[in-house]
Amino acid sequence: MFENESNKALNITEATGYLASVVSTFGYLPENSLLVQGIHDGMTTYHLRVDLPDLNHTGRVLAMVRDATVGNGSEAIMIGVYDDHKAPNGAQALAPLVSEIAAELELFNGPEVVMSWYVGAEDMFRFNTPEASSNVTQVVTEICDRQLAGLTTESMVTPAQRVERFSTVEAPEFADLLDEARAADLDAAQVLTVWESALERITKHDPILPSTLATLAVSLERTKHRDAVMVLAAGDRPAAGAIYLGSDAPQHERAEKLRLGLTGQAPNWAGIDALAEILAVIISGLKDQGKITAQSYTVMNWVEWTKGRGSIGGEFGDKALEIDPTIQLPRMLDVMGVCRWAAVREHSWGQYKIRRNQ
Repeated sequence: MFENESNKALNITEATGYLASVVSTFGYLPENSLLVQGIHDGMTTYHLRVDLPDLNHTGRVLAMVRDATVGNGSEAIMIGVYDDHKAPNGAQALAPLVSEIAAELELFNGPEVVMSWYVGAEDMFRFNTPEASSNVTQVVTEICDRQLAGLTTESMVTPAQRVERFSTVEAPEFADLLDEARAADLDAAQVLTVWESALERITKHDPILPSTLATLAVSLERTKHRDAVMVLAAGDRPAAGAIYLGSDAPQHERAEKLRLGLTGQAPNWAGIDALAEILAVIISGLKDQGKITAQSYTVMNWVEWTKGRGSIGGEFGDKALEIDPTIQLPRMLDVMGVCRWAAVREHSWGQYKIRRNQ
């Protein structure tokens, strides 16, 4: 039996520490993926995940890694190759990909590749020491037993499983209150006030009345309300109000930077976490309410994107587009790549979690 080591620093040169850092950062255990994690002053910084490429056509992936790493303030990177055995010969076939990335970054004066891991279906090891392999299942079990980085068996689910569980949390009945909430037809200021109060109640662990949940849910049917709520959760009520006033509003530029993670400083992560908690209740309580559900999934796409967990966010975005293919935000976030809040360690959700748990 292990002691609880949730607050213990991870040793990323060991299999347990490395894999725990990955699951903690990305929110799940990847498959068929190439992972890049920046390192600065001995700490992991930005991160990137892409599907493993066709090994005969690696140019696009090399460009993505180069764009994500060169000039981002980290002197080194760590690479992880997660193989579901689609590639013949496993690690031997994939090792040249790591060499190509190292050569590409050297050519552009990018960070040095100081560590590279191969994680297969059964075994994992560093590419330069394949003889020192560890069994993946045993490593995962040890991580959960020791609760490294606060991880448990619940942390090891896939992005699709995480989205499925998100929609099945305990929630009160409030679907029959939606028509009454629509009839109230609250204006922008009233909507923001209700949301502001609800976010504050969640951060204080206070319950939200079913009638209030209905008001929050109905507000999401309008795209401007949706965008304003995102900005509000990120920590700026005046900027949220500017969403309704258009590009001439004094706070409009600030609102857009908050919506796109371009503020150059950390958002209100407590507010964003509270927003996710409210959305889980809305989705679970309504089961399927068309536009409300689609917009809720869209906002969750944004929430996970701001945290640098694009694969999980993408699952939410796909769910939104299945319901309403006309929604644009998921496609825009996909094109934007890694959120800048996630790319800068001091501003990231992961760093916020560390500070919160100290």
